[in-house]
Amino acid sequence: MSSKKSPAVLHIVVYSNFEGFCMGADRAQQCVEGFELLTDRCPQVVWTHMFNPIHLIGSGAKRECGAVFVPYLQKLRARQPRTDIGLHTHLFDSFIEALGLTPRAEPRGTTGENGGGYDVLLTGYPQTEQAVIIGNSVAAFAEHDLARPVTFCAGYSATNPAIQAFLEKCGFTTSFAGQVIPPGIPEISHHPCWYELLEWGENITPLTRPYRVQRDSILPGPGPYLDRLVEVPLVADQDIRQLYLHRQPVSRQNLLDFHAELVRVTGRSSCVPLGVHDCFLERNDMRAPVTAEMVACLEHVERIAARGAVTVRYSTAAEVSQSVFAEPELW
Repeated sequence: MSSKKSPAVLHIVVYSNFEGFCMGADRAQQCVEGFELLTDRCPQVVWTHMFNPIHLIGSGAKRECGAVFVPYLQKLRARQPRTDIGLHTHLFDSFIEALGLTPRAEPRGTTGENGGGYDVLLTGYPQTEQAVIIGNSVAAFAEHDLARPVTFCAGYSATNPAIQAFLEKCGFTTSFAGQVIPPGIPEISHHPCWYELLEWGENITPLTRPYRVQRDSILPGPGPYLDRLVEVPLVADQDIRQLYLHRQPVSRQNLLDFHAELVRVTGRSSCVPLGVHDCFLERNDMRAPVTAEMVACLEHVERIAARGAVTVRYSTAAEVSQSVFAEPELW
C-alpha cells in the first residue's frame, strides 16, 4: 500500500482585527510591540492584518495611531510580501461623519451603553452609503501606500448577500467574516443580534471549512455562486474566548487536531484561522493570556506538522481563497 501523503493541506491563518479603539501614538506603539513580540516568538507566521480605516480617515487620537500603524504594516509587508492587509470596518460616529454621512444608531450588536457607533452594523446602512464606506476605505489604503485590500470583514461580521455581491464587484476575493456562534442557550449564548439579525448564528461551527459564497445566502450551500468570492470562516473565534462543539467546550488545540484528521481522512483541505484583537496586545492585563494562547496553538500546529500525516501551511486568508479556486478538487 502506498504511503504517499495527500496533496490536501491544513491551512493555518494567523490574523488580527484592528478594532479602532486605539487612541494616540503611545498606545499604537504598544500594540505594534505586542505584534512584534508575538512574531519574534513565532517567526513562521504570515500575518493577515484586518486593518481599521478609522486610523486613516478623519482626525484626532485615532488618526494619530495611523502614523504608527502604517509604517509597521509597510515594513512588515516589505519583509514578508505575502502579508495580507485586509479591511475591517467598525462604524464609529466620527468615522461616518468624516465620510460626510450621518451616523446611524441601529441596528446594534450589543445592548450596552452607546458605543459611539462601534457596534452599529453595516447592514443597517443603505447600499449607497455602504458603497461610500467601503469605497473611501479602499481609497484610503491606496493614499497611504497600503496594498489594495482583497479581504474584508465588517464589525460584528455583519453582512448579507447584497453586501457580498458588492464586495466582489469592488475586487474583494475573500470574506473573512463567518462567525462560529455558540448554541443559543443562556449560559454561553452571544448577544441576540447574532441569532436574530445575522445568519451566522449556530450555522457556522468549529468544523466549517472555507466555501464559495452563494448569490442568495451568506451560508454554505449548493449555489448558484458569486463568480469569485470565498468565505473563510473564523472557526476558532479570537483571543481566549471559549469554543463550543456540539454544545460542549472544546480547546483550540482539539480543534486543530479535528481539522488535521479531517484533512487526513478525506483528502480535502481545511483551514483554522487563529486570531487576536489589536487592543489586547497593548500593555494591559490581556496581553499575556492572549499571547500565551496564540503561542500554545502555534506550538501545537508544529507538533501536527512534525507527525507528518498531513501537510501544514501558514497561509493568509487571501491565499486560502485563491486555493479554493486554483485547487477545487481539494475542497
